Amino acid sequence: MNKTWAGTWAGGIEHAVELPLISDATVEVSTWSGIQTAINNADDYTETLIRLVGDVKATSTDVNLTINANRYIILDLNGYTLTRDCDQKTRDANSVSSIRNENDKYCITISDKSTELNITDSSGKDAGTLTGLIRINAGTLNIKSGSFNTDIVSFSDDAVFNMSGGVLKPIEKTTNGEPAVDLNRGGTFNRIGGELYSGSAYAVFKGTNKGKLNVTGDAVVDQRAFFTYGKATATAGYFDENNKYIFHLFK
Repeated sequence: MNKTWAGTWAGGIEHAVELPLISDATVEVSTWSGIQTAINNADDYTETLIRLVGDVKATSTDVNLTINANRYIILDLNGYTLTRDCDQKTRDANSVSSIRNENDKYCITISDKSTELNITDSSGKDAGTLTGLIRINAGTLNIKSGSFNTDIVSFSDDAVFNMSGGVLKPIEKTTNGEPAVDLNRGGTFNRIGGELYSGSAYAVFKGTNKGKLNVTGDAVVDQRAFFTYGKATATAGYFDENNKYIFHLFK
């Protein structure tokens, strides 16, 4: 059962929210199966810290690390690497949409809207690295620190990705590579802080009637930061309106 926090917002409005319980335990892992076991053993609605104590790479027979329903997981890269190789694919030169699909090899899958995954790197200087695809079926992904070579793919409107720190780059560096964040199927990306690179493609792709993009905080690093159909909200950068909205931000 969750703890209940009761408080008062500005203006005297009373408010109560359900908060996850906080576990005192830290689970240290150094294998792919060890990570999944720690996730499976986490108590429902309890914030559980899982810390890498060595580099971890998936074998050809390993499956996605899946964050189950009602889990609140903190994954601490702790200066190490977490890697799962994915199929090397490229988009058509005339298309900006992602070709990632359900059959691709994902490193992590967030499975349910009751689920929250926080990824951080306690070693400092974003030394810890995650390489591989992240799939959000529903639920929340929070990236707070660390380095990421990844494509983060949303599969529903119930998917939320918050980036407040760290360094995020697309996993592929080909001429027509994937976006680092794909909102083509829906979902919300709140970019609050951290460095976001486009590589050879756009860093974020948002479809015509799908996906929500909110940008605050400092500007990101690449000129071709966002490719969106339809308006996004932002406090930095500008819109180049030429049938499509191409959102440019500069550091």
